Amino acid sequence: MIYFEIRNNKGLILATNIDSFNDNNLFLGNEYKNISVKNYKNVFKKFESGTVRLIGDKKDDLFLSKKIVSRTIQAYSEIINVLNSLKTSQESTNKIFFHNLITTHTRLQGEVETIISEDALIKCNDHISQIAAVKKSIQSNPNGVSESMLEVVKRVTDLQAQIEGLKMLSGEVNTDFGFHNIKRVLLNISYPFYNEFKKNNISLNINIDDQESENYKFRIDYKLFNVAMHHFFNNIVKYAKPYSHVRVNMYGETKVIEFIMHSIKINKEELSEINKLHVSGINVGDLAGDGVGMYMIKHALDRLGAYLEIRPNYSRCEYIINIPYVENRFLFNF
Repeated sequence: MIYFEIRNNKGLILATNIDSFNDNNLFLGNEYKNISVKNYKNVFKKFESGTVRLIGDKKDDLFLSKKIVSRTIQAYSEIINVLNSLKTSQESTNKIFFHNLITTHTRLQGEVETIISEDALIKCNDHISQIAAVKKSIQSNPNGVSESMLEVVKRVTDLQAQIEGLKMLSGEVNTDFGFHNIKRVLLNISYPFYNEFKKNNISLNINIDDQESENYKFRIDYKLFNVAMHHFFNNIVKYAKPYSHVRVNMYGETKVIEFIMHSIKINKEELSEINKLHVSGINVGDLAGDGVGMYMIKHALDRLGAYLEIRPNYSRCEYIINIPYVENRFLFNF
């Protein structure tokens, strides 16, 4: 377990879990030093924007390499400005976004670890021997490494979308609108999700003609569009009916992107509520998350000057383990 504390340059704590460290008194008076006491290590670094402090078992892989410690602290420091801006919003909201960010980063590290362990790299004498160790790992398990690499790609896009989403909420995004071939953009954003679609036996069919997508380009900011679509694809993974098809259409003249799928029923009274923070659908049951996805989609679309229209078809409802599924049409209007 790694314990952390992030402060801004005024000393205000932005995020921490150090209170849950049982032996916190070990470093009393030495909080801002790089020292080891008993089995634990305290690492501290000051940046222009604030400070980062880490505590953990000194035998943990993280603390066995100065390079890894430095990279980890740098990763934490890069979100100081974002957290500082979000400090004015609800504390519970900050915790959700920060938790998601750290969780994704941890999963990314875990996938990299399955390809080549930090311990194996640390034992190498130089860069050449590290390359040889990585090659050996790939050659001994090509299928496993390939699967892990696909997961790494997915986690990196997760991380990018979450960081851009946080920047968007804190007002740090500088928009860069341009005309984009929407089919190419959707293919680029969706491919990291293919493995999860496969696990749930969901097929994604982007029914957009190549020539039409070239003739009718959409004026969007790519990063904001990526935030909206990333959260939407995450929702497809969670809420689309297993063993089903998701169809994607584009209407160039009216600038509409349409997703048609069988997914969890959204009641009429929910349609105006699900875009709010912490609100999950009534029918999602144990699949409910933190109620962040639709909230982020709406914020990104607002910045893009677009909106999402949801058209459920209640004429036919199918239940799977007491969860109702209907055909839903999601229309992104630009």
